[in-house]
Amino acid sequence: MNSRDRSLQDKLKVLFKKGASGWNDDECMLLTCVAPLPPRNELVVSGELERELSADAPLHRRLRALKEVGEKAIHIRVQEGGVEKLWSLTRDLLEDSNVEARHAALWFLRCLAEGQADYLQIMRSILFHYLRDTHARHSPEDTQLRFKLLHTLTNTGKNINCFEEEIGPFLLEWLPQVQPATQLVEFLQLIINVVKYNATYLDEHIVHGIVECACQLCAYSAEGGVVASCLSLLEAVVAYSMVPRAAHRAFVAALCRTVNLEHYCQTSWKLMRSVLGADMGHAALQQLVALLRAGGDEAGLQRGAVFYINMALWGPRRVPTLRVSYLAVLPAFLKVHSSFHLNCLLMLRRKLQR
Repeated sequence: MNSRDRSLQDKLKVLFKKGASGWNDDECMLLTCVAPLPPRNELVVSGELERELSADAPLHRRLRALKEVGEKAIHIRVQEGGVEKLWSLTRDLLEDSNVEARHAALWFLRCLAEGQADYLQIMRSILFHYLRDTHARHSPEDTQLRFKLLHTLTNTGKNINCFEEEIGPFLLEWLPQVQPATQLVEFLQLIINVVKYNATYLDEHIVHGIVECACQLCAYSAEGGVVASCLSLLEAVVAYSMVPRAAHRAFVAALCRTVNLEHYCQTSWKLMRSVLGADMGHAALQQLVALLRAGGDEAGLQRGAVFYINMALWGPRRVPTLRVSYLAVLPAFLKVHSSFHLNCLLMLRRKLQR
């Protein structure tokens, strides 16, 4: 080691032994020369990239460029204003008759929504409005990718900034149209998160519609995952919002049906007990009594109502806030007795003999 190298080494030792306040100008300059700051890590939308993505370029080149930029955009920040440029360059692909082109564009937008989540700003609104405004005419082949874009854009339903007032009607429009069970479970989970994190932005008629849809699925879906997700959604509405009065009957009837199924019995009773102990408790009890008085051929519905009334008023985990006279419920039990549903009669006799 020559004298010059030894001198540099000595200076570095002195430099790193000192505090920042003890550095002089020469030492600061030395530090800058030895350890330069890394260049800013940013994805630049260059003129060449614009030409590769523009509508004038051949489709295969556009798709290749989309793939390359999309993979980078997940990990690297796009330059300021770059996301808007990328949107304007590629939006025509979303209307292309070529399925591959549409799917590539939707995948690309999802990459932007994921990687640039903290920098989208106005693009959040633009992407949401694209999904909403083209929903009625979109190809069924694009449904899953469109949902994934919404899923990513909203962070699974937790972040609805820039479209707080519009997300509820859109979800309510989309929900009845979702058919595959796996997609439906994912969609219901997104709605659950919207209710949990953004219930204040959901108008009463929107909550009513969501509850009605969930109750319909509880009654008629043969998929266990769908029914379980619907019960979780109803639980979220009870915990973070409020079940609209107009939806009380459907809500109570749905739980009367699911409590008959062993897999959902505990969940259904837990949810009903929570409801009966809340502000709408007496209203829910009135609906249970009304279901018994209405009679009908659906034994499971009446059996569930008998179970809930008994458990809430006289069971081991009765609801202490319910103050109800026997005369308010016994006539309804008599109605069940006269309807000759064997299962209900056996349950009723067991309850009355206790």
